[in-house]
Amino acid sequence: MRRIIVQEFLTLDGVMQAPGRPDVTKYVVSTTMEDDEVAGSGWQNSKLLKSIEGVKHLKKESGAEPRHPTS
Repeated sequence: MRRIIVQEFLTLDGVMQAPGRPDVTKYVVSTTMEDDEVAGSGWQNSKLLKSIEGVKHLKKESGAEPRHPTS
């Protein structure tokens, strides 16, 4: 089973920064948002995971370990 790697973008003075790589898939984990909200949010290349089952499925997929940039 793969690990999910969370990457925080935080400056030394404590300011959260948005990830700057549009080529990396960003995973939005939310039980309240809908797919159209994520699509209309301006978050390019984002995928919505609506439950813990979505996270478990992501971990079971083959391939490189997913990196989750956060802000």
